[in-house]
Amino acid sequence: MPDDLAARQLHVVHVITTIGRGGAENQLLRVLRHLAGGPYRFTVIGLTRLGDAVLEPEFTALGADVEILEMRPGRPTPAALFRLHRILAARRPDVVQTWLYHADLIGSLAARRLRLPVIWTLQCGPTEDHQLGPTARFSRKLLRRKSGQWPSAIISSSQGTQQYHEQLGYAASLMTFIPNGADTTEFAPDPVRRQAMRQALGVAPETVLIGISARCNEQKDYRTFVRAAALVLQQRPHVRFVAYGENVTPDYPPLANWIEEAGLDLDAIQLLGLRSDVADLDRALDIGCLSSAYSETFPLAISEMMASGVPCSVTDVGDLACMVGETGTVAPPKDAEALAAALLELV
Repeated sequence: MPDDLAARQLHVVHVITTIGRGGAENQLLRVLRHLAGGPYRFTVIGLTRLGDAVLEPEFTALGADVEILEMRPGRPTPAALFRLHRILAARRPDVVQTWLYHADLIGSLAARRLRLPVIWTLQCGPTEDHQLGPTARFSRKLLRRKSGQWPSAIISSSQGTQQYHEQLGYAASLMTFIPNGADTTEFAPDPVRRQAMRQALGVAPETVLIGISARCNEQKDYRTFVRAAALVLQQRPHVRFVAYGENVTPDYPPLANWIEEAGLDLDAIQLLGLRSDVADLDRALDIGCLSSAYSETFPLAISEMMASGVPCSVTDVGDLACMVGETGTVAPPKDAEALAAALLELV
């Protein structure tokens, strides 16, 4: 380490698409928690205020400065680039770390003009072009061409993500695999807190509780999860299900329709929405699940459930099969019958 850095705090600016509660955002928060109090200072810059910036208070509590560029979702603009350049010029960080395609692009463009080193953080697994928005497709194509010139290093959160981006043409020589990690001081078995949460959910000690922790969107494929739940209940009618994450509420129309189509009711599957007590919900489970259809990397939700002592059934997407290994079961994506069978193996 250069002498000037040894005598002061290393200033790292993190540029990320949003500071809502998503996988990449939560992983960034955990990184900062681990490094807080060390020889570092942080600035977190969100490109867009997509939904509520729910993690902003948690970032500021760690001593990070937070800025939001107020960019329209999925639409990088010259105004946003100019504002980011102005922030970087004023703060003059030692390094800029970017998270997700849009941030990789706009962060690199702003940092290069100031000759600041940039580290990309890949958090997107194998994804076909049609599964990305137009600006994400454009960003990935440009980033692929510039991957050997713009970043000083590229961090991949999963082996599958690294291999996929190398196949796309990203610079393999700059790639480093660093898996997402669970905080095992927060996510760990605790019989007392497990029982308290099960009581709060109205779940008897002898009832098998299966849970999914994920936002409701196309990638996470709740439709397959709901259909699998209905099939499980045909054979094990006393099993109960719980789901928590963004849009996981009874009034979210797609999810409500899938539950109705499957013939389920809210006694069989509780929809809790976005929660701050995920660690207690995880440890209340008997079986965890993730039904993703595509684009997974090394999902925090599963690593956190496993750290809590919960075996998991997952789809074979990203590094999920490798994560659960012999402790869980694996089904092909978009196959409700296979996912139901995988869950029943653990019941």
